[in-house]
Amino acid sequence: MFWYPLQLALRSIRKAPILSSVMVFVLATGVAITTISYTHYYHLKKNPLAHKDENLFLLQTDSWDAKHQYENTPNKLPPLHSYRDSMGLLASNIPLRKTAITNWGGSIHNPDLQQKALFVRGHITTHDFFSMFEHEFIYGAPWNATADDHFQNVIVISDDVNQQLFGGKNSVGKSVVYESAHYQIVGVVKKKLRTNPTYEIALYRWPQPDAQFYFPISILKATELGAWIRYECPEDTRDYGSHWYQPRLINSCTWISLWFEFADDPQKTQFEEFVRSYIQEQKKSGNYPRPLRFALTSIGDYMHLNQAAYDEDNTTIYLGAFTLLVCTLNFVALLLAKFMRALPESGVRRALGANRQAIFMQHLLESTTLGAAAGALGVVMTIAGLWYVKLAWKSAPPPANGLLGPDNVALMEPDLTILASCIATALLASLCAGLYPAWQACRVAAANYLKIQ
Repeated sequence: MFWYPLQLALRSIRKAPILSSVMVFVLATGVAITTISYTHYYHLKKNPLAHKDENLFLLQTDSWDAKHQYENTPNKLPPLHSYRDSMGLLASNIPLRKTAITNWGGSIHNPDLQQKALFVRGHITTHDFFSMFEHEFIYGAPWNATADDHFQNVIVISDDVNQQLFGGKNSVGKSVVYESAHYQIVGVVKKKLRTNPTYEIALYRWPQPDAQFYFPISILKATELGAWIRYECPEDTRDYGSHWYQPRLINSCTWISLWFEFADDPQKTQFEEFVRSYIQEQKKSGNYPRPLRFALTSIGDYMHLNQAAYDEDNTTIYLGAFTLLVCTLNFVALLLAKFMRALPESGVRRALGANRQAIFMQHLLESTTLGAAAGALGVVMTIAGLWYVKLAWKSAPPPANGLLGPDNVALMEPDLTILASCIATALLASLCAGLYPAWQACRVAAANYLKIQ
């Protein structure tokens, strides 16, 4: 019962090859544009560390002033911490792993080569960072734990910086000059381009490209280093001195994110008790004037809380959906014209005993077959369109928010889910588009067309 209507549908398509090709192209165009517009959003929403959602958490504490509640996050808790609180909270030995992260940027070059310095962005962090966020080392390893507490002139660089400064060779043990100071390379990590590095969601309100270098956090105290990050300061009337840098190490301004990894729930519960004790102790010194409140939030939950960071990508999705709607309506019009032209054949079939259900099934199968062809063509057009977008991004300078640019071409990489959704969208659109024309075709009165025949 299925193959005969399908044969009739294929025969009908072959009778009008030009019209059928136009219909396939129209629907494929709408599907491809929709898929291309969705791909960027799909990757931005993807959590590459979803398997760690039960163990890896961002710590937020209500360190704001008594007069004003923090308003820049949905849960009303600052995502960052002061240097003073960061060091105090990192002192706990309860977590399996712990790290602090802030950003820095500047120029770096190979002192042995006469070449223009590279302008790079990176992180100031701890040695646990690399294992917590699963960074793969190509050469070397992280610095030792001692470097987190006692400053050492060491640096980890990304493979793209290593390629530009050392031709991709093993550079461990060699020196680079960063902002006029010499640092020894202890490791080279593979730069993550698959998706946005989710640990940066606390540092920025928008996803950012991955870091190009890493310094131990002890550099903050050893050098008067201004982090490349937004400073948010609660109201504080205390005098921290007139020097521009030292107050940043003791005041309440927030500029460092804290992440903790736990082996199990009891370990997490024990750490929560430590945080409560720490805040209560700080209250005695006039810090944490607000009611005691804090949160340990997984990457997945924090991404869900901060939906606004992706709102601008919704506009592209809406435009893609509108394009698909327009193309589908055109597909409906062409399909209806095609079916109306074939009404005499349907009338003869009705006169020979075919019921309305059989006529409806034949025309719906024809619409779906055209949709399958549109899906296949849509996959090709999607791959070509994404390739063109990546080519354009590679040649464009990265903008301030880091969402579009050469570092984010992987956000336009199609995977099996994207390509499968392209085909599924085409099939669903063609199925829905075929309902009305097929219904009109099956309502034909056999007697009218018998007179014509």
